[in-house]
Amino acid sequence: MSDEGIDSIQLGTSSRRPNSTVMMKPQNLPLSALGLALLCVAISAPSACLNAQEIDLGRIGGFNSLGNGVVKGGAPPKTLVDDNEQHALVLTIWDSDTSAKVTWKPLNGGAEQTTVIDGTAVRAFQIDGSFKIQALGDSNRQVKYDYVLLGLTKE
Repeated sequence: MSDEGIDSIQLGTSSRRPNSTVMMKPQNLPLSALGLALLCVAISAPSACLNAQEIDLGRIGGFNSLGNGVVKGGAPPKTLVDDNEQHALVLTIWDSDTSAKVTWKPLNGGAEQTTVIDGTAVRAFQIDGSFKIQALGDSNRQVKYDYVLLGLTKE
């Protein structure tokens, strides 16, 4: 192996110095910006399109993930969360030609709850480790969505 252009290679050790600043990689910036934008939309959306549970922002322990997807009618529900941890989930349905059925386990430990969402919407949920989304209707129907998942600290 040629050592042109390579300063050093150390296997099994970190080249980062203690107390050094870690820069965010450029390829992660669009994803982070999308997550922040979704969260801002969910918080500031007019009440006409926003139906949400009350969320204690002081319990948010950190950002877990964000994602997007498409669910088609006739398909089984798609599981977004299945980890037995408490979360706040902000769901944005941005394109839909059918209704979406979401099923989640509430924080109080009760039975699973189901909500049907018609059209486009922004909804927030406090969940206890389980969240699924399904498009209603036949296989020609679909729901496109984005979500932000935030960890909640224990009460």
